[in-house]
Amino acid sequence: MQRHLLLLSLLSPVLCLLTGCNIAGVIASRGVGQWTPAVYTPPKDQPMLVIAESFRESSLSTIDTDQLTRYVTDEIGRYQIAPTIDPSFAIDLRNKDPKIYGKMSISEIGRKFGAQQVLYINLVESGVDATVSEVMRGRGEVRIKIVNVATTEAEFPVDISSGHSVSAKTPAVEIRDGATVSMVRQDLQRQMALQIVRLFRKWEQQEVNE
Repeated sequence: MQRHLLLLSLLSPVLCLLTGCNIAGVIASRGVGQWTPAVYTPPKDQPMLVIAESFRESSLSTIDTDQLTRYVTDEIGRYQIAPTIDPSFAIDLRNKDPKIYGKMSISEIGRKFGAQQVLYINLVESGVDATVSEVMRGRGEVRIKIVNVATTEAEFPVDISSGHSVSAKTPAVEIRDGATVSMVRQDLQRQMALQIVRLFRKWEQQEVNE
């Protein structure tokens, strides 16, 4: 019996080649499934409000933060990281009463709209680089933290007062291909949202290439 098993193990690769078995595919499949764990796991039973702000004086900054807020909220809902609150509530308050909004703390804004935790995003940099060859690429950086509305303290990160740094960039695109600056900026916020939300969920390495 042992001889038969040994013979079968020796002949299996040959039989695979003769019958069209894809050995490379089998080996490759074993390499799939390399997972990166979440850096922080927010409470799944506490409603979350996403707030993004930029302290740069630019009308484009408001567009960027609003897009980023919605993309991040969508990603959090997609992966069921926490119940989400419609970000338009806070955005509408900011647009309607900017002075009142500016005096409110992160916790006060979250409490007003029924949130128990707030994902606060400080948009540090967001722009598009263009070269003489008419190639564009978006680059951006944010600092984020999750604030407990009840305690007003940051639950993540607990050791960096300015927040956890996240950066992103878009693939290079040529202007002659029909790409515009606004399209690249929008794609940048989408890429930034993906990077932010990956901090709060387990994700597969192959996602980077998708």
